[in-house]
Amino acid sequence: DANFELAMLATNPSVVYEISPLFSDDEEYQKSISWLKKAAARGYGNAEYILGLVYFNGVGTKQNKKKGFELLVRAASHGVINAYYAVGMIYEMGLNGKKDTDKSFYWLDKAVHFGSKDATFILAMKYYDGIDVPQDIDKAKQIEALDPTYHMWLKLIDEGFYHKYCTFQ
Repeated sequence: DANFELAMLATNPSVVYEISPLFSDDEEYQKSISWLKKAAARGYGNAEYILGLVYFNGVGTKQNKKKGFELLVRAASHGVINAYYAVGMIYEMGLNGKKDTDKSFYWLDKAVHFGSKDATFILAMKYYDGIDVPQDIDKAKQIEALDPTYHMWLKLIDEGFYHKYCTFQ
């Protein structure tokens, strides 16, 4: 109903974002995307993040890495921690052209300082192992201290869990 839609848009865009998962089955997927677009157009970072992933990966729509990446950067500019991590990993893996270590570290470091456990793990391991940076155990320990679960991850790696269940073979 058009009046309902206008009422939704007149309120906080987070409401639009929150109802979009209600349309997540195959038949309603495009309606969900439509609501996410409306929330993103209003500057709601979480909607920008999800749409960024949708476009970047081509989930249910034609893949558009440029548009997806732009949305992820916008989401990061709105403080979405997962977007910091996503942008950092796109640069890290060269998924947007070529690998850019400096930009990867910039975004992953932001994610770490806002509490991303995944970014904490990645950066600490890089400093421990000297990957893309000079090995710096003290820096690695500073980073890992930001995440109390970090040692649990190391234990899982030592026990082979990570390589068995968390990598693509």
